[in-house]
Amino acid sequence: RLSLEQRWRSWIEIECRIRLGWAVYLYDQGYPMCFDLPPVLVYSEVANQLPCEEALWTADSCFEWAKLMEQHAANDGSHDSAEEDEAASLASTLSDRTSDFLNTLQSFLQHKSTAVRINKFGALILATTFHRLMWDHSKQELLLGWSAPTAGALDTTPCSASTASSVASTLGSRASS
Repeated sequence: RLSLEQRWRSWIEIECRIRLGWAVYLYDQGYPMCFDLPPVLVYSEVANQLPCEEALWTADSCFEWAKLMEQHAANDGSHDSAEEDEAASLASTLSDRTSDFLNTLQSFLQHKSTAVRINKFGALILATTFHRLMWDHSKQELLLGWSAPTAGALDTTPCSASTASSVASTLGSRASS
C-alpha cells in the first residue's frame, strides 16, 4: 500500500505530464498562426483533462494536498473506499477532479449553463482554442467566399475592445484563482 507521500508524488508526476501536454498544445495552437499554417494537434482530438485546481497544484505538503482532495471529494459527493487499490484510487481521484477539455469546450460553444471548474491555466487553454476556432473559420470564409457565418458557425466579425474585454472577464470569472 502506498504511503500518502508516495500517492502525492505520483499525483504530482501525472499532473506535471498533463500540464506539459497542455503547454505543448498552447504552443502548437499559437505558433503556426504566425506563419498562417495549420496546427499539428487538432483540438477535436484532444481528450485530456484540464489542469487541476491551483490549490491542489500548489499544495506545500502531502497533508495539505490530502485535505484539499478530501474537500473536493466531499463537494463532489465522491469518496475513496478502503477496498480500492492505490492505482484505482489515484486514477479516480484524477478523473473526478476537473472537467475534461472537450466537454468543457462544448458547454461553452453550445451556451450550456453548467458549472465548470477551471483555473487560469484552463481558461488560457480554452481562450486559445476559441481563438483557433475563429482563425480556422475566417480561413474557411476566405476560401469558400462566405459573406456571413452559416447557421451554427462562430461569428468571426471583428469585435470592439469592450466586447473582447467582456469575453475575457467572463472567462476570468469562470476561472478559479
